[in-house]
Amino acid sequence: SENETRTIKAGFTVKPNTEINGEANLSKAEDINVDVTIDGEKEDPNAPKVGDYFYTDGTWSTALNSEKTVAGVVFALASKGGAASSDNASNYPDKNMTTVKGWVVATKDVTDKGIAFLKKDNTLNTVDQEPLYIAIANTLAYNESTPIESATPNSGWYLPSIGQMKALLSVYAANNSNTQGESLAVKKALEALNVEGALMNSGFYWTSTGGMNKAEYGVYRVGFHTTGNYWKSGVYTGVTSGSTIRAVLTF
Repeated sequence: SENETRTIKAGFTVKPNTEINGEANLSKAEDINVDVTIDGEKEDPNAPKVGDYFYTDGTWSTALNSEKTVAGVVFALASKGGAASSDNASNYPDKNMTTVKGWVVATKDVTDKGIAFLKKDNTLNTVDQEPLYIAIANTLAYNESTPIESATPNSGWYLPSIGQMKALLSVYAANNSNTQGESLAVKKALEALNVEGALMNSGFYWTSTGGMNKAEYGVYRVGFHTTGNYWKSGVYTGVTSGSTIRAVLTF
């Protein structure tokens, strides 16, 4: 028999992640094969989204699951050119990661506002020393006390870079005359937790990105102030300035 191709003009709409049933009255005189072509990329209905809750068991969900413990909120994705698309699993050796799905911000601060880039004995660094700064020590301690199950390979908690904090700012709250304006996806998720200390209202937050200004060492920090100084682009600050720490992780 000859192959004949016909297009059904009066078709039906296919919606993402929705089961569609369709039928057509065709000749039963012989076997008929029907090929369906759908334009566009296939979407995973279980893929993480910005604003999703990330749990200590390594899973995530858009709606809050009260039977699980929330560890953080997804604030960047690696898919479709998202803010985490430049990240790579090779940046996290020994973590059994083969791909990067995105970044998560913790639901509470690692430390209160304080001088975090002095040594643990509160003295400054010298050229021949590589001290364990308070910021690093406290973040490592937070990672130990708030582990994520390895069912979902992840980096563990660490001090975010300036680029990561800027990505977080862009989905936290709108910038309205140098103050936090309308709550965006991440802040809305933290607000819904209704847990003291979840919101990032502690002013400036440290990043891991450093540099030099003339002869002085410094570190970049970003502002999440509720009123004034909402520094979305980051500000370079001397290491003896006081700021807060909020950890992130990669999964």
